[in-house]
Amino acid sequence: MVDRSRSMPENAQVESERILAQLSKQRPADASLAVISFGENAAIERRPSPSAFEGFIQDIDPDGSNLSAALSQ
Repeated sequence: MVDRSRSMPENAQVESERILAQLSKQRPADASLAVISFGENAAIERRPSPSAFEGFIQDIDPDGSNLSAALSQ
């Protein structure tokens, strides 16, 4: 889960994408990676998949941090 709200530091999204890309490359071949991002709303960025993470694609409202919405995904 990645908080993409305005309350996060300016470079948080770029750093999160870098970390997720690195995790994608370093995980075992039989492991999958899923990503959920959230702000006021939450969205599934990718379902569990063995492919490389290519960045955030969902529109997230940055005017809030609704962790509960992310956990319910």
